[in-house]
Amino acid sequence: MVCVNTLNHCQFSTVSKHYTMSNKYILTILAIAVCMTAIAQEELKLKLDSIAKTGLEKGIPGIQVLISDNKGFTTYNYGHHDIQRTTEVNDSTNWRYGSITKLFTAILILQLESEGKLSIDDSVSKYINLKQHNDAGITIKHLLNHTSGLYNYTSSNQLKWEDTTNQCLEYSLKSNLNFTPGSKYNYCNTGYLLLGLIIEKITEQSYQQNITKRIFETCGLESMLYCSDEKFLLIRQEVIN
Repeated sequence: MVCVNTLNHCQFSTVSKHYTMSNKYILTILAIAVCMTAIAQEELKLKLDSIAKTGLEKGIPGIQVLISDNKGFTTYNYGHHDIQRTTEVNDSTNWRYGSITKLFTAILILQLESEGKLSIDDSVSKYINLKQHNDAGITIKHLLNHTSGLYNYTSSNQLKWEDTTNQCLEYSLKSNLNFTPGSKYNYCNTGYLLLGLIIEKITEQSYQQNITKRIFETCGLESMLYCSDEKFLLIRQEVIN
């Protein structure tokens, strides 16, 4: 009995030592991994700092970089949000999304189609006067897919920031089509300007009201702002001046 107990004790001791050594190895590996991750993050930050420094020296007011992975995301902020450099960029800074909002416009159009208020196969001239292009067969789908052939008003050097929607549209519609609708692809902001007007005509509400109610509020995007809000108009005016 004593021998058996001694053997069992020896076996237990050996297992315990092995278990303890395994733990040490695991902890060592984890520590190395953490250190390597920290080093990689520090190297990344140094590179971003250098790039941002160059940009700021060239006159860019502010920069924000967001890097995400399966563990979450990290935000790096540099400079200021406004031209006058009075407000520093921070994690809560709002940025102009630009053409990313085309996704929102497309969603609004598809929502209206699901509600039976339009079809993407409808002729655009059913809702908006395209003047010389009324009989060209341009559909809502063509506008969505950038295949309408309409002149892209942002390609013009004669239009300015302060020009109205109607001025931009008038300029585009005076130009000939670049190609037969549906035959080619050409990125076209004019098409999405028209989609916004169609949304307003069908809903009898502004584009801002639609995007706020149907997307911002519905999706809980509480920090989103429409760029005609007063604070953004002031920033835009600074750019114009």
